[in-house]
Amino acid sequence: MDNPKAAELLDWLATGGTLLEFSQRKGNPDVRTVHDWKDEDAEFAALYKVARDKGQEAMLEECKTLSDTEPTDAVQAAWRRLQVDTRLKTLRMWNPARWAERVDMNHTGGVSIVLKTGVPDAPRN
Repeated sequence: MDNPKAAELLDWLATGGTLLEFSQRKGNPDVRTVHDWKDEDAEFAALYKVARDKGQEAMLEECKTLSDTEPTDAVQAAWRRLQVDTRLKTLRMWNPARWAERVDMNHTGGVSIVLKTGVPDAPRN
């Protein structure tokens, strides 16, 4: 890749950084410019997607680190919970096919049907 800033961005994304964070750093391209790069360069767009996927995995690993680190008090515990929940919600929004919670909708039991017509049974002789 000829663009050193694009390569730097891909490394940033692959480690879990966000495009907005990267763009806000002095000397980096703004978000719109990066989207233009993706629109104009199919190779960059493909590399961007791979970097995003790797970054999502990094975010998931960060969730484990946050949740495995014992908090010093209740405030820190609540803050860590918020950090983990926010990251997990972000992952679900970015890539629901990969990160959304799955609900099993498959039926494995039998089905019984009782039909009630409201018509009385015929008298028995």
